[in-house]
Amino acid sequence: MIEQSPEAITLLDSHFNLKRKTIKKHFLKKIKIILIF
Repeated sequence: MIEQSPEAITLLDSHFNLKRKTIKKHFLKKIKIILIF
C-alpha cells in the first residue's frame, strides 16, 4: 500500500479539479456552438 502524504493528496485534488474545469469549459463551448446553430 502506498502511503499518501497530505501534499500528494492536495496535488491530486487540484489536478482533478483542473481537469474538471477544462472539461466544463469544453462542454460549455459545445453547448454555445449548438445554441448558435
